[in-house]
Amino acid sequence: MDPTNKPKGPSPHYSLYQREVFRRGGEEGALPSFSVHADELVESTKKTLNNRGYFYANSNAGLGWTDKANREAFYRWRIVPRMLVDTNTRDLTTELFGHRIPAPILFAPIGINKLYSPKGELVPARIAGELGLPYCLSTAASQPIEDVAAANDLGASIKNESNSVHQYSGPNGGDAKSPRFFQLYMGHDDEITISLLERAWKSGFDVCMLTVDTWQLGWRPTDISIANYVFYYPGAVGNEVGKSDPVFMKKHGEELEKDSGKWIDSSVWHGKAHTWEKMPWLIKEWKRISNGRPFVIKGIQCVEDAVKAHEVGCEGIVVTNHAGRQVDGAVGSLDVLPEIVEALIDAEMKIIFDSGIRTGPDVFKALALGAHAVQVGRLYVWGMSHEGEAGCRHVMKSLLADLDITMTVAGYQSIDRDVRRNKKALRYNPYERPSPSSIMAPLKDIEKEAILPSTIPTQVVSAPPKRRSKWAHFAGLVLCSLIILHPAVGILRSHLRPVFGDAGAELCPQVEALYPSKNAELFKSLGETLGTEEFKGRAVEWLGGAVRVPCALLVYFTLNKRQIVVYADTEQSRTTRWNLLAKDPRWEAFGPFHDYLLKAYPLIHSTLEITKVNTYGLVYVWKGSDASLKPLLLAAHQDVVPVDPKTVDEWEHPPYSGYFDGTNIWGRGSSDDKSGLIGVMSTIETLLENKFQPTRGIVLSFGFDEETSGLHGAQQLAKHLLSSFGEDAFAMLIDEGGSFSEQSGSIIATPGIAEKGYIDTRIEIASPGGHSSIPPSHTSIGMLSALLVEFEAHPFKVHLSRGTPVYSTVQCLAAHAKDVSLHLRALIKASAHSDKALRKAEKELFKDKGFKALVGTTQAIDLIQGGVKANALPEQAWAVVNHRLATDSSVAVTKQRDTDLLKSLAEQFNLSYTAFGSAISAEDAPAYGTLTLTDAWGTALEPAPITPTDPDAVPYRILSGTIKATYDSHRGLKGGENIVVSPGIMSGNTDTRYYWNLTRHIFRYNHHNSGNGSALANGVHTVNEHIRIVDFVEIIRYFTTLILNVDESTEL
Repeated sequence: MDPTNKPKGPSPHYSLYQREVFRRGGEEGALPSFSVHADELVESTKKTLNNRGYFYANSNAGLGWTDKANREAFYRWRIVPRMLVDTNTRDLTTELFGHRIPAPILFAPIGINKLYSPKGELVPARIAGELGLPYCLSTAASQPIEDVAAANDLGASIKNESNSVHQYSGPNGGDAKSPRFFQLYMGHDDEITISLLERAWKSGFDVCMLTVDTWQLGWRPTDISIANYVFYYPGAVGNEVGKSDPVFMKKHGEELEKDSGKWIDSSVWHGKAHTWEKMPWLIKEWKRISNGRPFVIKGIQCVEDAVKAHEVGCEGIVVTNHAGRQVDGAVGSLDVLPEIVEALIDAEMKIIFDSGIRTGPDVFKALALGAHAVQVGRLYVWGMSHEGEAGCRHVMKSLLADLDITMTVAGYQSIDRDVRRNKKALRYNPYERPSPSSIMAPLKDIEKEAILPSTIPTQVVSAPPKRRSKWAHFAGLVLCSLIILHPAVGILRSHLRPVFGDAGAELCPQVEALYPSKNAELFKSLGETLGTEEFKGRAVEWLGGAVRVPCALLVYFTLNKRQIVVYADTEQSRTTRWNLLAKDPRWEAFGPFHDYLLKAYPLIHSTLEITKVNTYGLVYVWKGSDASLKPLLLAAHQDVVPVDPKTVDEWEHPPYSGYFDGTNIWGRGSSDDKSGLIGVMSTIETLLENKFQPTRGIVLSFGFDEETSGLHGAQQLAKHLLSSFGEDAFAMLIDEGGSFSEQSGSIIATPGIAEKGYIDTRIEIASPGGHSSIPPSHTSIGMLSALLVEFEAHPFKVHLSRGTPVYSTVQCLAAHAKDVSLHLRALIKASAHSDKALRKAEKELFKDKGFKALVGTTQAIDLIQGGVKANALPEQAWAVVNHRLATDSSVAVTKQRDTDLLKSLAEQFNLSYTAFGSAISAEDAPAYGTLTLTDAWGTALEPAPITPTDPDAVPYRILSGTIKATYDSHRGLKGGENIVVSPGIMSGNTDTRYYWNLTRHIFRYNHHNSGNGSALANGVHTVNEHIRIVDFVEIIRYFTTLILNVDESTEL
């Protein structure tokens, strides 16, 4: 419990309000009449007000997405507590526009307060005066300006520890005893505007706050449903500021008697926009009236407007979306706050945050992200709707206590010194979202399961999951970084600097963000272009149009004389032994797709050299001005996984529609891999439009059967490229694969630097047939079963080895994943030189079976067949065991192990044994039958060569720096420490399997945003495949940054 004998500090001990409430309850039985928990408070407010009163302040624009975005933005930022800090006294005081105030909290301007209490604005004005906090009066108030000022001074006259903090020595037209500001809705009658400003100044309101986002009311369905515009009803309130204004009444007094909406319709929400051109006049007039006092614009939501406000002479801005009441589907105000703060870092402007504040931690987070103060609105009107002054006071004192206690227990002593603009006090968790019950949504018809664009739906489980050890949790994180399409990432060199002290630098050093220098102006210009709505529209058309051309392959094969159709994402389709039909229509889909590319990208097709390989493979060559430089090779594939007709009804939008819902582009291929191919093409077309001529050549290679092993596409393309350019002819190769996602508190980018190998071992037994009425001791099927049991009884021995990509991934996550425990981090660090530590880490990590499978060679019995009739002994039985080969193993090692495993059983069953073409048993020895091991389809593949990531690996450094620059520039961030890059492997194989001889530097990474790391979150290979348009534009930004960086590198 907070002791009452703490030393006196710069701020009152607001935390003691907690003790006061507890003591009144315990000693007097006096309990608060309502809860200050925000969710519960809004529910009780509904019961105290009629619909018109409640929804006036609580209705939201449209479906309420912006209001939800405001709250979810707070959820994504987490406070980082500090321990053993002297917080016995806290300093919540700050300076705002010359006023020394006890806490950085303002009463926001809210109109028509008589809807909540008969005294209207007199209530919060008085409480603000009592607390010494700035009060902002709305032009749409239901009390005259002068009366509100008097109430504010009355509250300030009741001296206490809180309002005694207030100090101010500047000019003030009304000798105000407490800080108060005037919020202006500006009509188009300048005389009325000047009259309002003069009245405000004379009444002691010494800051003018112009609202620019609400000259027209937003579309608010709940207000529509009850015709909630109180000014048109008999006995209307909300005209008091106008009725008490001499200029307005002289001009419109008679009209107001007949039309109760005249004041509000002409001077407040008049529906006629102002522009920036009007601002110099208004600022000049306010400065004239107020002897130079500050002018603030309220309603800023983007960097450009914030900078413009500074340019026209504003001393402050309010970052707000009007609490989600104006534009539905807008950005959360907290989401844009950091970039606005960064843009104004050198400007002497005060930044006030508004929209979504509910708790003390909310205030803390907004300040840590750079706000000088916050405004609170809905909270205090909810309080006054319960008990007038007492309710308003209770809510605001509770908020102050909450902030004070948060500072106390989180270990932050001073608002100005320890919290403001201190991002280290916060941790960003971008892909997690709160449960629907914790998001306030007054519109009951909002779908609870709906999610914001940057979130992933929470899985509903029927029972609590079993508790996992911290080791297993960590292993799961590593696995999540490594699964197909989400490989883990690599070690860098350039400008190495640790993120977690020496451990981070030693285990997984990071490079700085790499921005183009020679092409800096072009990069800046293209970055601005990519951020426009016009370009987003083009990107939607490019990718949506590509999705609308189906490029799905079906594989036909014959089995037991029956023709079977197999969808291309099954393992069976990855074979060549089955008899493909000589003529089938599956290739014809690519003709229309080529036609689409020709139409969509005219400059590419008129500038680059184009070669078609094996009819549908595409090679584009953009020659550089320096032929001595190795070109950059960008790969992708045209084909997509087919849509199972049985699942079509499960799609939210038709699977080949390319439908854009304002956030996502839907359809097969939108994510895998037309986003990559179209991303590359869109980048090249945009560069051509901007007259870019590469110094280093660029080659594009697009296969058309990657989903069915690339035998006809990438394999033939590789031969063409090898004959045209030669071995090791390319500086680096980029193909699909890796992505970035949130992993244990950090954003991790994961370019794949290797792929596991594979072989399908066919085990075939032949033995004499006959009638089943006279069976032998063991039939072919029985013997085969024993062999398969032997396989499963003896899995490959697996060890975590230093120098492997997976070990590098473990090191990087241990070094940079913020939520990994210190003990685990220390163990991984020690494993670099201690075998004992390595084995201990391995033991714990291997408790996660998925992680263990990724490290070593695996085996899975996937196919089996034997016998033709129930009463006939099977003369033959066979099975196929699929192996995925560890990066430090080989096909030969795997074959030898399989061979050795079955020797004793071959002897036991008296079988003549041949393995992979070699006789194992004596050739002339008598035998009951035969055992034969073969490469089932002749498609064995060695593990891919590991791409260099050592300090001298220039391509990896460039890629890593490019990833960081892309991530930061797309979000308006700086510093390069916002995303970590770590090496890893692919668990599956891409078209790069055919390109090994073209370059040593192969990277499987297309900068896909994978959210929280779920591979299927975007519907890849399943129903409802989609991609957010903002993420697709980021892919284009990535390829743009990569091309420019590679082009100007002198080290490649």
